[in-house]
Amino acid sequence: MAEYQQAQKPKSASASSSAHASANANAHVPVVQTESKCANCGALNDGEALYCCECGGAMAPSLLCPKCGAQAAEGADICRVCHAWLLIGQCKFCYAELAPEAAFCAECGKPQEGIPCPQCGTLSTFDFCSTCGKPVTEEAIQATEAANAEGANREPAITTAQTAAIQAELAELESIINSEPEPEPELELELEETETETPAVRKPLFSDSQLATIRKTGEDIDELNRKRAEEARIAEEKRKAEAERKRKAEAERKRKEQERLEQIRKAEEEARRLEQQLEEERLENERRRERAIAEAQERAYMTFDSNHDARRFYLAWRHPDAIGWRCNFTGTVHLYANGGPNDCDNPSLGGCDYFG
Repeated sequence: MAEYQQAQKPKSASASSSAHASANANAHVPVVQTESKCANCGALNDGEALYCCECGGAMAPSLLCPKCGAQAAEGADICRVCHAWLLIGQCKFCYAELAPEAAFCAECGKPQEGIPCPQCGTLSTFDFCSTCGKPVTEEAIQATEAANAEGANREPAITTAQTAAIQAELAELESIINSEPEPEPELELELEETETETPAVRKPLFSDSQLATIRKTGEDIDELNRKRAEEARIAEEKRKAEAERKRKAEAERKRKEQERLEQIRKAEEEARRLEQQLEEERLENERRRERAIAEAQERAYMTFDSNHDARRFYLAWRHPDAIGWRCNFTGTVHLYANGGPNDCDNPSLGGCDYFG
């Protein structure tokens, strides 16, 4: 166990505190298995064997988690199964040796039970909350600010909600473009009645015998002519009024048709603009994704002095579109919903964002 803890490079304290810490650590040493599995070939060996009996490879000490009994990997500081702290007697934040029953670390001053997340309240022993991803320690806040200042390509992609809104607007414009002019039932009815109107049959005002009598006098003849002239004048006025009504109706129809065509033209222009915007956003998303993947690959093989340093760095540089973090230790994708690098028991070997 001492060799296992020494691999994490704990910060040295005074000689007396080291003696107390060693005594405290020995009191919580995980049980050594009677048999251990070779990391190279998987063969079972005696628990005290230094080299594998099958392949001859060096055997690392195999340890059990003190909480759940799962096998702990070399270099791990947490259990990969239950996430219990394995380095008994060392600070959970800076790996410094702790005095017996110490509630706070003498080196970094952080509480060993954990720090409440300022956003969701989860008690965290990591720099970033594993539940909501909020920075918990001052070091995490500084690392996030530095990453945001340097990360020019960390913009999130255009969301599907924005794309859906544009597509809905395109559908509305499409309905405008394909719309038919509204009928004018009142106007059509009036025109139909006017066109189908048959001239009334004028009945003679007087019988033949009466006309014969009227014609005998010049006054009666003049009166008859006056009435006929008046009827003709009234008929002409009605004809002109009807012609004017038709002219105005036709002008109004043309005006509405022109307005409809102008609306369709504008709708087509807006539809073309939105389609171009969608295409530009799609291309920009592809470029952002390619840049994000390239940057993640550049950081993939970085190594760190401690697991916490790795967790802090990769969570500060997490890309908004990444769904997980793939570690180099086992090649596992640790979803950010589960804490990302916080879910890995040995992230000091590096890793990179995973985009699906």
